[in-house]
Amino acid sequence: MKKFFLKFLLLLILISSAAYSAKVEVFVEEINDLNFDKKIAQGITVVNYYSDFCDPCMAMAPELEKVAKKFKNCIRFYKINVETSNEHKEEMLPLVEFYRNGQTSGYFRGGKNASEIENEIRLKLLSNDELNQCLKSKN
Repeated sequence: MKKFFLKFLLLLILISSAAYSAKVEVFVEEINDLNFDKKIAQGITVVNYYSDFCDPCMAMAPELEKVAKKFKNCIRFYKINVETSNEHKEEMLPLVEFYRNGQTSGYFRGGKNASEIENEIRLKLLSNDELNQCLKSKN
């Protein structure tokens, strides 16, 4: 029985190790003060201002990843940690801002789920034509 238990335990360790080392695709890229302006300068972008100490921020992060995956062909998604930023010190978090070619085109505050984030994008960032084209180009 002891040998069986040790073999079983070893198998569990090997399986969990393989699962842990599997590549996780990330759709929301971390940015900082140095590359912020360059990243948002062209195209349609979404920036999530967050803090590791903000529970609603942490709860919203996987929801934002879902939306970023859905819109990966037409919108670039970024996040910036306000705790490590010298230029982007937001106090009311979470804050998500929408940009078009470097210019703010809208924002929302507060934690939201994936469908609520998508709705904000539909209302404040993409026209109906852009939305349809974006969703058609989805892989």
